[in-house]
Amino acid sequence: MYGCDFDMLAPRVVGCIHQSTAILLVGCYANAFALSAGLHKCQLRRLLGARGVDRQSSACVLASDSVLRRPCSPVGTLHTNAADFGAFRSPAERKSSVVKVLGTSQASLFFAPRFDCTMPSEAFNEKHELGYVDLEAHDGHSVTTGTHVLLEEVANVPYQVKSQFAKELMAEFLATFICMLFGLSCMAQVTLSGGNAGSFVTIALAWGFAYFLGISIGGGVSGAHLNPTVSVTLALLKMLPWKKVPFYILVQTIAAYASAVVVYILYRPLFNEVDPDRTTTHTVFATFPHENVDNFTCFFTEFLAAAVLILGILALLDQHNRPIGRHAVPPAIGVLVSAIAMGFAMNTGLAANGARDLGPRLFMLTAGWGSRVFTLNHYYFWIPLVAPILGGAAGAFVYEALVGYHHPGRSFGPYPDDSHGSRHTIEFAADKTNWAHLFELQNWRVFALLGSTAVMTECTNATNDVPKLGLDSGQALMAQGSSAFHSFVAKTIEPSMGRSLPQMEVRCKEVSLIAEVSVVQRSADVKSELPTIYNSVKHVVQKFTANRNVTKRHILNRVSAVFEPGTITLLLGQPGSGKSSLLRLLSGQFPMEKNISVEGDITYNGRSQFDLLNRLPQLAAYVPQRDRHFAAYSARETLEFAHACCPEELVFRGSEGLLTRGTVQENTAAQQAVRAINEHYPAVVTEQFGLRHCKDTVLGDDLHRGVSGGERRRVTTGEMEFGMKYATFMDEISTGLDSAATFDIVCTQRDIAKKLHKTVVIALLQPAPEVFELFDNIMLLNDGEVMYHGPREQVLPYFDNLGFICPLDRDIADYLLDLGTDEQYQYQIVKARNHPSLQCLPPRLAIEFAELFHQSHIHHETMRALEAPLSLERAKDAKEHIDEMPEFRQTFWASACTLTRRQTTIALRNTAFIRVRAFMVVFMGLVYATTFYQVDPTNVQVSLGVLFQATMFLQLGQASQIPSFIAAREIYYKQRRANFYRTASFAIGCSIALIPTAMGECIVFGSLVYWMCGFIAEANYFLFFMLVMILTNMVFCAWFFCVTAMSPNFNIAKPMSTFSIVFFIVFAGFVVPMGRIPDFLVWVYWINPIAWCLRSVAVNQYRSPIFDVCVYNGEDYCSHFNMTMGEYSLAQYDVPSDKAWVWNGVVFLVFAYVFFMAFGSYVLENKRYDAAVAAVAVVTSIVEKANVDEDGAKIHDSEGNYALATTPRAASDTSGIPSPNREANTRRLISSRGSADMLCQVP
Repeated sequence: MYGCDFDMLAPRVVGCIHQSTAILLVGCYANAFALSAGLHKCQLRRLLGARGVDRQSSACVLASDSVLRRPCSPVGTLHTNAADFGAFRSPAERKSSVVKVLGTSQASLFFAPRFDCTMPSEAFNEKHELGYVDLEAHDGHSVTTGTHVLLEEVANVPYQVKSQFAKELMAEFLATFICMLFGLSCMAQVTLSGGNAGSFVTIALAWGFAYFLGISIGGGVSGAHLNPTVSVTLALLKMLPWKKVPFYILVQTIAAYASAVVVYILYRPLFNEVDPDRTTTHTVFATFPHENVDNFTCFFTEFLAAAVLILGILALLDQHNRPIGRHAVPPAIGVLVSAIAMGFAMNTGLAANGARDLGPRLFMLTAGWGSRVFTLNHYYFWIPLVAPILGGAAGAFVYEALVGYHHPGRSFGPYPDDSHGSRHTIEFAADKTNWAHLFELQNWRVFALLGSTAVMTECTNATNDVPKLGLDSGQALMAQGSSAFHSFVAKTIEPSMGRSLPQMEVRCKEVSLIAEVSVVQRSADVKSELPTIYNSVKHVVQKFTANRNVTKRHILNRVSAVFEPGTITLLLGQPGSGKSSLLRLLSGQFPMEKNISVEGDITYNGRSQFDLLNRLPQLAAYVPQRDRHFAAYSARETLEFAHACCPEELVFRGSEGLLTRGTVQENTAAQQAVRAINEHYPAVVTEQFGLRHCKDTVLGDDLHRGVSGGERRRVTTGEMEFGMKYATFMDEISTGLDSAATFDIVCTQRDIAKKLHKTVVIALLQPAPEVFELFDNIMLLNDGEVMYHGPREQVLPYFDNLGFICPLDRDIADYLLDLGTDEQYQYQIVKARNHPSLQCLPPRLAIEFAELFHQSHIHHETMRALEAPLSLERAKDAKEHIDEMPEFRQTFWASACTLTRRQTTIALRNTAFIRVRAFMVVFMGLVYATTFYQVDPTNVQVSLGVLFQATMFLQLGQASQIPSFIAAREIYYKQRRANFYRTASFAIGCSIALIPTAMGECIVFGSLVYWMCGFIAEANYFLFFMLVMILTNMVFCAWFFCVTAMSPNFNIAKPMSTFSIVFFIVFAGFVVPMGRIPDFLVWVYWINPIAWCLRSVAVNQYRSPIFDVCVYNGEDYCSHFNMTMGEYSLAQYDVPSDKAWVWNGVVFLVFAYVFFMAFGSYVLENKRYDAAVAAVAVVTSIVEKANVDEDGAKIHDSEGNYALATTPRAASDTSGIPSPNREANTRRLISSRGSADMLCQVP
């Protein structure tokens, strides 16, 4: 930052020090007192409305005795005595203007960017009514202003920059330019005058003043970093987004370049006089080390100076470490800069600022100094660029580790905790009825002066009673129950966010899910044939030769709905009605196939599902019907894994960036709460779902004992609770649970919906009455048709008007499920009453119910809600949260590490497999070793046979991993659709988890076979043998992983693996030598991993110095065969004898491993067989209907197999004439409900 010629020190250094220090202290204290004292006691004056007063220069100052009112939401209150404001303008003028409040934020280093908030000019009327104002922080931070407030009228200025980031960059440019201008000008004066116009101390003090002035100019808008080291350090501390750092550095460098241009123009005559050749004045613009100092010392000097600079800045800004007041920060940093210059500048001239050094250095390159400015002192130029950044990071780490981290509430910023003053807000008089015109009005602006230590806080809720919960464990957080925990989360985080928690409204309009089904027409006599072998074969042949017609079937038909945040909806329907399809479709997890198509629109806060499809699982959680978990994993470990993959948004996006809009205490409390929740959330979910007593019990499966079915179901539900998603879709969560457990879970979900503003939709089959009453809305599906969707309170009146009455002794949910089925007759009225325009029987089919519902006023209300524009709050949530949501919440390598730990743990817990495999490896190793003990190397058939058999045994043993891969694949499908991790991360985790067992098998078996069979007894040959064996083992692990990914199920994977093993054995080059393989199949030999393994090991053995000789055991191979003994032995099986094949085999095996894993990952990602299962399940009912004869007897199932015949039933009543039993039942219903005036009408 400073740089000077140390031979030009003036003889009167001491005098200069005294003089300059006095100037510095006087200036600093004068500035601090002037700013802090300000206009503290000025009263509000009515200047803007007074006649004859220049409104452009007039102002009103708010007195310091304003009353504090704490806020309750993002809508805040501005307080003062309304009488003080008076009538600023005429009533007509008031309606054409608004008031803007400008403040600052606490997130930047020195002074943060300003924010705007607006209020209508009716606030300044003579009625003295209280008015309210929306506080909107454009930079995403909190509202903080001084005690003194200035008002002035402003118009909508044309060409005014609207982008807050652009404003920050412009302010940063100006601040850096002024700072560098003063510093470089002082450098030029001292250097060009030969020390007569100043000294080293003058330069040091000038740079201190330059930084003080730069901070004062740009601090309130950009933070006045002035230095890339500061920008990078702020980003490391999560006080500045990384995406802004390159722009800040670029602007700082350009500003330094521009200041160098101005200084050169200013002193150009002197440059021409003193240094016409531009060889001695380069120290004016950039720093260069002393000639006797090496680059290592220079690097350490810059590193240490930057570390001290950042450490000092953090100490000055630490609000919990003797705060010095906001207006004392700029001069204090100036003093710090001067002190560092005086203490560290001797070696290098001390840049400690990459932009300050690079910008002027680039100017010198173009202004006559030439490229030598980059080559001097052994290319010293890179040291001022790199060392300060590393030093700044080190300084920040040291301060955090030793001081900052240990504060009860950690936060940095120039604003102390206001321990010396009072907090103030402003209250204006306003007509609340005119706030709808807010955005049509012109503007006033309220400028905030930086007054002492008083601040104006953003709206929070003083009456908001936050439950007091412990933060040290999940049990402490749940000590008062789920409701208190959710209240704690909402009331702690929302004030710091300055608004309510993010919300997501889900809308679906005329959504249809259509499947194209192939219908096979069979002859009529097929149905009556007996299932003999001949008839079965004939049936298969006819199945492939029969005519096929493709028919479109609607799984869901014209579904229109609005799922509002803060509501909980019950989805009812018979099995096969489309509930699961709708939930998976809304959550973005429906497995799409080429024969499945979706029509209609689904939006999330106005964002189309098509645009969000890849990121939708991070916004909406789906709880599946089936419980798929690793049997060896415990409930706690399963929840912890889900938490690691799906951290809360405030954690992976950085709570310091989102939780900064409240007071210091609110921000600190929120950040502490977020950290505690993130650390203990698995324990919280364990408590919520009642899993504490079984949290360390393995989950088990059909073959392994574990938790109960109900507990496993609760783990499935809790697994998808992580991530604090905005919507939750739960599919049949009550399976295996008793009524009490279901009631508790639904109560928890209702509490989450109400307090955390989540959208919750739950599909249940036959919920208990007390559970049914917990829901706000009901959606009734049957055969893909929406029979009802609306408020729970209106469902009975709606169907009453259609001619159906629910008995008093019948659960409402069961009554609703029977509608649209053959069981509805027990609820229906015989005939609709007289109606002016309609006489009819009640509807019978689901499509008839749907048509009537589409004509109802409830559906019309839904359609109006679908057409309504999105609210501003939802639009803001979409922009700030939905659009910013990444596809995965964990980074790639973090996810790979998490999966590796899980897969390794699961593999090592399979103790039965490990014990059996270990016994088999030892046993077979001894068998091979004793059978082929000390083989004769001249007997090539036996030697290569031992190597071949050893390779085959180890590699074929990996086929036993296929069942494990199949089980893991089912869980992968569930978690990948929920975007827990990437497919590549899963593949890496699976492969690495197999390394311990593969290496163990190779070491034990390989050691027994190698040493006892008499191969070359040297370490390097043995280690190479082990390397090739391990690599081949890993290749076959990857191959069977690939086979599993390509196979629909285990019944296909096992034969495929066996078939591939036959190819590997036959074409390995031992059973059939390479020269005898047909030419059109020889390519199989060259892609066979076993062949490459055998070739590498054989060449490594026989081309060793022991065997690669002419004479062996008395026989001269060179004279007889023109080959060495080793080459002759390899030629017996057509094995290439070039030594290059040794390491070529290693390279190929590595390539094969990577290829198989990559291809398996590609198949897993793009071909998921759960989609095929889902598609079959979707159309099963359609196919079964085609296989039912006219008597209702089922002849064929969906697979075309024969089924048992059933007794024919009587023909169904289709005439509409009720039976006597129905009439009696109907009369009983009418008398029990007292419905004498039931009409078949559309409500």
